[in-house]
Amino acid sequence: MVHLPRRAASVPPRPSAEPLCAAQEQEVEDGRYVQSLQRKLELGHVALEFDCPAQQQEAEDGRYVQSLQKKLEPIFACKAEPQKADEYEESTAETNAPSEEITSEGESSEMSAEDKPKCNPGSAGHPELCRRPCIYFALGQCINLADCNFCHLPHNNRSATLDKNQRQVIKEMSQHEFLSVVTRCLQSKAVEGGFELEAQDVLQLFKAQLGQLRATPSKVPKTKVMNFEKALARMTFFSVASLTSRVNLSSDFIDTCKERVVSLRQRLAE
Repeated sequence: MVHLPRRAASVPPRPSAEPLCAAQEQEVEDGRYVQSLQRKLELGHVALEFDCPAQQQEAEDGRYVQSLQKKLEPIFACKAEPQKADEYEESTAETNAPSEEITSEGESSEMSAEDKPKCNPGSAGHPELCRRPCIYFALGQCINLADCNFCHLPHNNRSATLDKNQRQVIKEMSQHEFLSVVTRCLQSKAVEGGFELEAQDVLQLFKAQLGQLRATPSKVPKTKVMNFEKALARMTFFSVASLTSRVNLSSDFIDTCKERVVSLRQRLAE
């Protein structure tokens, strides 16, 4: 058997690592230290180290301010509560006061009401018989002031107006049907407003005019009539009574209606 010589490996042997100098070793150690710090900071196992005492003092001051804010937040949140409590105690003390003091306060309030100036013409009979709200008074730009013919008092709900379909319903309704619906609405509004006795002149005028007309079968669907009544319920007494000018009624009735509504407004303003 012939033994052939072994061929040398095609891959040269791996050279051994050369020794690093001191600067390179320090750089490697610093990199490992930074990596370890990053891992510990992510896990929350180590606190930050500061280069100088000033940075450390600044960080401590920041923590102190944050702690003060957390402690003072509930104090500022509850700061207004003692004031409300005092107001409640004062109100309860006034309600529990003797009857003599209450009567004296009532007399003083009556005196102050007499001393107050009268409202402008447009605000008379507020809120059911007054005119439309004055847009200039709300902006503080009303130049007429006491002589203004529009209302200067607050309106919680804006008076509704009739749309095109509801105005068409008025045209389709007979005079008897229209006056009967309007009279019922005026009656209910006077009762709700507490001036039913003062409004008897107006209501009697509508009832007398209604008695002179002949009832005819309605040509308007009941659903449209119900929607029309709902729209009237959202309007004021003055606006509902003013709808008589939209119907072909006698001029004497319309003029008398205007006079009695104005008279009712003046009585309610007194």
